[in-house]
Amino acid sequence: VVTDTFIDYTKSLSRYFIASFKHLGGEVFAEDTYTQGAQDFSAQLQRIKDLPVQPDVLYISSYMPDLGTIIKAIRAEGITTPIMGGDSYDDPQLSKVLGADFGNDVFYATHSFMSAEAGANVTSFLALYKAEYGEDPDTAFVVTGWDVVNVIAQAMTKAGTTDGAAVAKAMEGTEYDLLTGHLTWSSAADGHRPDKEAAMAEITGGTTAFNGWFRPTWVPEP
Repeated sequence: VVTDTFIDYTKSLSRYFIASFKHLGGEVFAEDTYTQGAQDFSAQLQRIKDLPVQPDVLYISSYMPDLGTIIKAIRAEGITTPIMGGDSYDDPQLSKVLGADFGNDVFYATHSFMSAEAGANVTSFLALYKAEYGEDPDTAFVVTGWDVVNVIAQAMTKAGTTDGAAVAKAMEGTEYDLLTGHLTWSSAADGHRPDKEAAMAEITGGTTAFNGWFRPTWVPEP
């Protein structure tokens, strides 16, 4: 696990990954750090190469533009180990920077996937988006706001009111079929924790493809 320490988000991604991986029986036997803007991954790369046992997967918690530099450096050294990360990988520039030579066996979880493979709702949204803006969305981040509005609208309809407490109560126990996956919330007593799917994506040959929806059965404590 290599963690970009520049922002709290990438640090938390690593913490959650490590907790989940260990819960599932995996072993994390090496951790390292990187700082966004350094543009030099040589020291971390050497430590990876010097490991007594090469890992089955590298979890790189970083973001563009340095994420592309990191992955290219790893692949340029002939390391073909699968690389995994979070939604910070959902940047159209990543696959372009990596290209066909370096963009292989890269996997990440994100909010949605902008193709018909992700579901009929996504297909409808893409048509509406293109009609409004004249182009297709280039990242799944565009759909989160759309889903927020639809969740609130459905909850208001179910509650029959716009009263905040009633709307919040209506959200409990409702299974939402969203562009960002199926979602339910726990009760207020349990903190209204979201239980939702994530879209899994893979970069192969410099092209990003949809790998399906995944809903975890266990989530670390926040």
